[in-house]
Amino acid sequence: MELAHQNAGNILSYYDKVPGPIDEMARQIGYRVRPSFIWTFKRDGVNGLVIGLVNDGIAPVPGVLRLSVYSEDNKINVSGCVDAGYPKPTGVHQAMLMLPAGAQWEGLRLKAELEVKGFALSGPLGMPAEAQFRWLINTAPQLQP
Repeated sequence: MELAHQNAGNILSYYDKVPGPIDEMARQIGYRVRPSFIWTFKRDGVNGLVIGLVNDGIAPVPGVLRLSVYSEDNKINVSGCVDAGYPKPTGVHQAMLMLPAGAQWEGLRLKAELEVKGFALSGPLGMPAEAQFRWLINTAPQLQP
């Protein structure tokens, strides 16, 4: 099967007639990390969180993703890193963060930063500017043993 040679004019002409497929491809280029779920648990009487991360893009994250859980008053501020290149574009990657002893998870905030070659990049990670990578943790279900 021979592929037809495509030039920008042909692609623009196709886009003018049927914009949907090209718009969908453009939305998936790169990496688009988001939390899929947040579970709470207790270990030795201390609360912790399991964060399920998914990547809706077509490329892995180009560095190390640092997750931070913090309170508005900054009395609680814990963080950890996901392995470099994760989450990949398939599946769910789980990350676990332990909270300080006595800390409750309700009302905490989750933030992500991308660390590439020693530099931290805050803000939207492959997402539109209005979709900041910060979430309020107030609806995570409590898991029962």
